[in-house]
Amino acid sequence: MKILTIDPAKAHAGEAYGSQGFALTHIAAGQARLSHAVLAPGGRIGRHPATQEQLLLLIDGQGEVCGVDGVFQTITAGQAALWQPGEEHETRTETGLTAMLFEGEIERISEQLN
Repeated sequence: MKILTIDPAKAHAGEAYGSQGFALTHIAAGQARLSHAVLAPGGRIGRHPATQEQLLLLIDGQGEVCGVDGVFQTITAGQAALWQPGEEHETRTETGLTAMLFEGEIERISEQLN
């Protein structure tokens, strides 16, 4: 076993698509990618198309997400947003949030989620 630590000092500052206050740490990659995402208060991940299926799972904080319709919905810790390949989407927060971001083919979503 190996214990891994996410080092905020090594996070990549996400500035593409007009993003602000966005820090991303890639955790693992292969046929899919898992990343740790932090949005500072007032931060946003600018509107862009998903390159693959994308699942944003909030582990702390609160924010708002939108998909192709541009209508923002509130999302809180313990909730996830799922976007399809090519779907334009955006994430923003007034108070800050921490999330895990999974990008890749999703074969199924757990029946424990609604």
